[in-house]
Amino acid sequence: MVLSDDNLKAKIIDRLQAQSEKPDEIRAAKARIEREIELLAAAESKGNRHDIYHHLVNIGTCSAVAGNADDVAKYFKRAVDEFPDKRYPLFILVMTLTHLGRIDEALEYTHRFEERFPKKE
Repeated sequence: MVLSDDNLKAKIIDRLQAQSEKPDEIRAAKARIEREIELLAAAESKGNRHDIYHHLVNIGTCSAVAGNADDVAKYFKRAVDEFPDKRYPLFILVMTLTHLGRIDEALEYTHRFEERFPKKE
């Protein structure tokens, strides 16, 4: 099933808003973040680009579950910078920056998104 950008946005917003009601999920996400940071360091030491990308995305995603939007932005921005050909981290970064009220940055990355991934007609 392919989600449209609007559907994905709604799912992300719903997920972020629901987190305060799920303390067990938040604790699990925080534990997973710690493990993913260790795995990221190992992947970086080996120069394993594939794993680096996935650990950055996992840390960013778990940060969303844990309710830490600043870390979501931090790790997805790094994924965008290191993997400019990937659509997903750029999309999530724009959404997160908008959520944080960092509108100028969100617009900058929106323009980047539109340039890199133009709509197909």
